[in-house]
Amino acid sequence: MASTPETSFSSDHSGGGQQKHRQRSDPAPLKQPQRSESVLPSPEQTESSESPASIPSDVDEDIIQHAFDVVWAFYCSLPLPTGPYPTFHFTSPPSFDALYRRFDEHKGLSQFVLDNFRVDWNADTCELLLRLMPTFVHDIFQNLVQSAIKAELKRVSEEYPELEPTYRNIIPAGHAFSQRGSLTSIKSPDGQFLFQGAPTSPLLFEVAYSEDERKALNKLHEYFTHTPGYTILTFDLDYAPPKKRRAEGHTHCAAVLLATSIQDVDDPEYIAVDELLDSMFREDGQPLAGHVDIPFELFVPLEQRAALPASAAGANIHISFQDLAHFVSVAENEERVRVATPPHKVPWKGTKWRKRNGDVDTI
Repeated sequence: MASTPETSFSSDHSGGGQQKHRQRSDPAPLKQPQRSESVLPSPEQTESSESPASIPSDVDEDIIQHAFDVVWAFYCSLPLPTGPYPTFHFTSPPSFDALYRRFDEHKGLSQFVLDNFRVDWNADTCELLLRLMPTFVHDIFQNLVQSAIKAELKRVSEEYPELEPTYRNIIPAGHAFSQRGSLTSIKSPDGQFLFQGAPTSPLLFEVAYSEDERKALNKLHEYFTHTPGYTILTFDLDYAPPKKRRAEGHTHCAAVLLATSIQDVDDPEYIAVDELLDSMFREDGQPLAGHVDIPFELFVPLEQRAALPASAAGANIHISFQDLAHFVSVAENEERVRVATPPHKVPWKGTKWRKRNGDVDTI
């Protein structure tokens, strides 16, 4: 991906235009071409059952308890002792489901995890990474991008009426994953566009804006490794520590990468990943010339694309670099306003003095 100054991740290749990577459809490594202390309240529990076949090892029981304690602490509004990216290394894949059964035993906790954490799980390495919801700049930019894509999809459905039934099946969604356990790898994207009836989302998007997201390209690799048909739109906003990014006049450089994948026709054991776009779109606070064009068909599952009307071939979701740069500016300005605005405090109405005999005096 095109590098940005102080980038959250940088490119491991050079060159423009379409580029093809090959990787095995099993979880093999990507073949890259050679290139130039608080007491917690007791949670309310509900009944649950556990299959003896999926009971984790004693070692993993300790890790599961640790992971549960971290999540429960955050649920109780206590600071995370592990920082914003708690990582846990299990010894066997069933431990992931065992942890989620622990969450399911406590009313409201599973939904809390869904709303407040992004979950990255790799059954090959048995590593679980819980990521807290992102920074303000990241969140604002991400929401603006998703809104722009939604508006463009609507425009396409109006311009090409024959695509309107397909458009109705495209569902904007958040970061939540819909399956676990049987999958060997789970990633929680920043956003996605589901397709009605499809088991996976055809199009995902990621916004990389964190010192801990330096391996974003490796993350894209993990998406592509198991399933052909993914399209991933990735944005890189150069990271700055809070004090610097909140200073008047600071601007973020930014880049965009668009890549899609299909099963290689000539070599079915491989997935071909085509890089459709890799470019900076903002530098020194100014937009660069260019735009992102996402073919409409990429919002449709791979196996259904051949049945699309012929006009789908010319239908694109179009977002200018100027609009993307504007979204970054809006996020920057809103964060500065948010930081400069003191929190609203509701004034106390008074003090009630409760006596031991049960009388109450209002002071």
